[in-house]
Amino acid sequence: MERLRKVFSILVVLSMLSISLAACGGDNNSGGTSGATATGTAGTTGGTTGGEATATTGTGAAGGEATATTSTAVMTDTTPTTAAGGGATDMTPTTGTGASGGTSMTLPSDCTNVELSYWNPFTGPDGPFMGQLTDGFNSANKNIKVTMTTQADYYTQIQTAAASDTLPDVAIIHADQIATWAYRNVLRPIDSAVSSMGLTSGDYPKAVWNAGQVAGKRYSIPLDIHPMTMYYNEDALKDAGITAPPKTRDEFEKAAKAVTDKGKKGFLITAGFPVQQIFSMLLNQYGGSWFNEDGTKVTWNSDSGVKALTWLKDAQSKYSEQNLEVDADLAGFKAGNAGISGTVSGR
Repeated sequence: MERLRKVFSILVVLSMLSISLAACGGDNNSGGTSGATATGTAGTTGGTTGGEATATTGTGAAGGEATATTSTAVMTDTTPTTAAGGGATDMTPTTGTGASGGTSMTLPSDCTNVELSYWNPFTGPDGPFMGQLTDGFNSANKNIKVTMTTQADYYTQIQTAAASDTLPDVAIIHADQIATWAYRNVLRPIDSAVSSMGLTSGDYPKAVWNAGQVAGKRYSIPLDIHPMTMYYNEDALKDAGITAPPKTRDEFEKAAKAVTDKGKKGFLITAGFPVQQIFSMLLNQYGGSWFNEDGTKVTWNSDSGVKALTWLKDAQSKYSEQNLEVDADLAGFKAGNAGISGTVSGR
C-alpha cells in the first residue's frame, strides 16, 4: 500500500501537468532561487495608452536568466490513502490519454478507489487554473479523487500539518524550500516512482532538475520556471525618440533616460520582488555568482556584486520612483506611466 501511495501521488501531479500550463505568476509564490538559462522569443501583451507593449525575454539589462522554480513533492503523511486491496501485487500503473487533457490510469485489479489531498500556495490567478487541471484529472479518472486546497501562509500551514500529522499527500514546494523540508522529514523520496515513469534529467533543464534532489535522493518534480522578461511601452519609447527596443546596457540606459526626460519613468524598480532576481542576473552579467562551485562559500560580496548593486541603485535613482511596493511597477507600466518594466514572465 505504501508503494501504491507513492506511485499514485506522483502520477496525479504529472497527469495534471500533462495539460499545457499557463505562465505562473501573480501569486503569493514568488519564492525560489533555483535558476536555469532561459531562451525566449518576443511576445506581445496588451498595449498601454493605446500603444503596444512588447515582451522580450533575455535581452536588455534585466535579461538572460530564469529564476524561481516550483516543484511538486510527495509528503510524508502517515494518514492512509483510501484504497481496497493491497499485498505484493505489481503496482506499476498503465497510463493513457484521458478527457480534458488529463491522463487516465488503469489501477491494479485489487484496487478500487484512491483519494489524494493536494495543497498549493496559488492564491492568485494560478489557483483557479490549477483547480481546472484538478477537475479535469478527476473527470478522466473516476476511481481517483484529488481534493485540492489552496493555502495562504503556506509554509506555516505545512509546518502545522507536519506537527499534527495531517500533511497532504501531494504539495507544491518551491525549489529553495525542498532541502529544508526534506531534512525535516516532511517530504518523502520518490526516486522509484519517478524512475518507473521514465522521467530523467534529460526532460528538464539541468539546474531545475537538480533542485529536486537532496543528498542523492529525489524529493520533487519541477512544475515551472520563471524567466525574467523585459516589457517595453513602444509608444513611450517612440515618443522619446527610441525607435527599437534596447538590447545592450548602453541602449537600455539611453532608452530609460530618454523616457524619464519626457516625463514618464524609464524603468520601474520595486523595493521587493523581483529586485533580488534582477540583482542575480546583473551579478551573473558582471561575472559573479551567489556561491562558489561546490556551494560551500558565499561569493556575491565581490567586485561583481558591488557593480551589480551599484547599477541597480543608480537605475532606481535615475529612472524609477523610490520605495515602490511589490507589483507597483506593473501597475505603473500598465497605466502607461513607464517605458520599461522588468519582471517575471507571466506575472
